[in-house]
Amino acid sequence: PLINALDRLQRDNIPYRLTLSLSPPLITMLRDELLQVRYVKHLHKLIELAEKETQRTETETNSPFNPLAHYYLALFQNTLAVYQQYQGDLLQAFIKHHNTGRLELITCAATHGFLPLLNVSKTAVRNQINLGVQTFKTHLGFAPPGIWLPECAYYPGIESHLAEADLKYFFVDSHGIMDATTVPVNGVYAPLNCGNGVMAFGRDTESSKQVWSSHEGYPGDYDYREYYKDIGFDLDLDYIAPYILDNHIRINTGIKYFRVTGNDDPKQLYCPEKALEKAQQHAQDFINKQQQHIEVLNTSMDRTPIIVAPYDAELFGHWWFEGPQWLEQVLRITSTDNNNVKTVTCSDYLAVQKNHRRQFRPRVRPRGVVKRPLHAVERDRPRCGRRRDRSLAAAPDPPDQGPRRPWLQRPAQPGAHRPRQGAARPRALGARRRAGSRLRRRQLLHQGVPQ
Repeated sequence: PLINALDRLQRDNIPYRLTLSLSPPLITMLRDELLQVRYVKHLHKLIELAEKETQRTETETNSPFNPLAHYYLALFQNTLAVYQQYQGDLLQAFIKHHNTGRLELITCAATHGFLPLLNVSKTAVRNQINLGVQTFKTHLGFAPPGIWLPECAYYPGIESHLAEADLKYFFVDSHGIMDATTVPVNGVYAPLNCGNGVMAFGRDTESSKQVWSSHEGYPGDYDYREYYKDIGFDLDLDYIAPYILDNHIRINTGIKYFRVTGNDDPKQLYCPEKALEKAQQHAQDFINKQQQHIEVLNTSMDRTPIIVAPYDAELFGHWWFEGPQWLEQVLRITSTDNNNVKTVTCSDYLAVQKNHRRQFRPRVRPRGVVKRPLHAVERDRPRCGRRRDRSLAAAPDPPDQGPRRPWLQRPAQPGAHRPRQGAARPRALGARRRAGSRLRRRQLLHQGVPQ
């Protein structure tokens, strides 16, 4: 869906700017031949199911679902056509739009490792960053200008590793900027220099809330498609079995006939045309609010403000079916001359704004982490000492059923030392034995011996 939107924008020569991060696992999966073959088979299965749905809904008396069944059939057929257009290599689509100067591509850490925890080893952090950059270069043919840190998690000193990898900028959550060692004059609406030329951009919470909030966000509108009503769960198992997991585990098929409607109201029929109208209205509302926000910022800032509005890509087309249409409309509106909002990338902004404040020691706290008093953490921490739960201590011993793993039993060595009954085992000896047992289990698993 996102590639379709970008293709339409290119066809209409819309001068948009957009940034997309591609993680190393995603890059390698998109290039994996096995996954490409499986995806083509999956699309053919969906087309087959949609064709069956057009027949089923046509034969049912007064069925309102037949137009939607034809809608999904056309959608799946178009998806297959686009996938074949790029010969199964969707990275080529992103490279094409990058080469037009519209789309900026950046990287992520190798395995989405939480870098502040990996900081016990500088080599681990360096490898996460360098492998992310190298994978990006290998498959896309150019170096990424920036990086999306996993969970926006920063720690002091990581900017050195980023500079070594020739990365110019990264992102943190709003508290990473606002709780910095020096209060930023421009808030999250201008980047901060880490001291070595690497820039930190802060996420704007208001623009995020407009889209992500479960109460105020756009995806919850009653006219948008309902994610949780899918024929994979609603139709008879015998009918849907060939199109679900292992012929008996119900999963989403992507064919959904209902709209959000309301929390307690019976679900009503989904109307794609009405949903598209709402996406256009919400795109205009989003831009209007950003214009008002920028007008306020211009009165207090010493430079042009930048509003960083990042979203998870899975929101567009997956959780929010109309998300790509909303994004496309936002980019179309900002390309016109009758508004004060223009889309830019971080590289665009850094090229225009040269002098940035060097005052950055961000708050060392990733997004989503809630501060708690130390005594609360200690109180909730499970006890790992010698004291046992009374219910467990009072439980009778299970009957002896013989050794569960006879292949792990070793014959007693003559003269081996055995502690007397009731004697305490030395802790170091017990730790070594447990470590040896774990190593032995790994060896057996490697050899294919069952546990």
